[in-house]
Amino acid sequence: MKIIAQNYQEDKAVSDSINIFFKTYKISSILRAANAYKKKGIAVTSIFMYLFSLIFTQRSMYINMLMGKKSSKIHYLYNGKMQSVTKIYQQNKKRCGRSKYLLSAQVSVVKDDEIIPVRVVYVRNRNKKKDYLVLITTDMNLG
Repeated sequence: MKIIAQNYQEDKAVSDSINIFFKTYKISSILRAANAYKKKGIAVTSIFMYLFSLIFTQRSMYINMLMGKKSSKIHYLYNGKMQSVTKIYQQNKKRCGRSKYLLSAQVSVVKDDEIIPVRVVYVRNRNKKKDYLVLITTDMNLG
């Protein structure tokens, strides 16, 4: 079994390369010409970029969905403002000691003007003491 380290700079480099590739070869025009487009929701080019990034980082889509990325690109509605998971983590008091989780916060996801309540749970990474993993769930009883 191969374990791949999740390194932010490597992810960003892959993402930038994919963006350049899509712009250089005008992939969105090719997809439109092939009649691959949507009227509502996430753009088809975004879905293809996401799939390309999964392929080139050798990650599983399931694991990537389970563990919310600590990215500044994805924002959640928290305290009336759109914020990233890192900002939410910095603003709150963490649980100390040998707790099972560091922090649990109720946030909302805004999609097509619809607000969906979700819970963001920050779990301590056993391998790196200062690092954490983010789990995002619609089960409001968790945490």
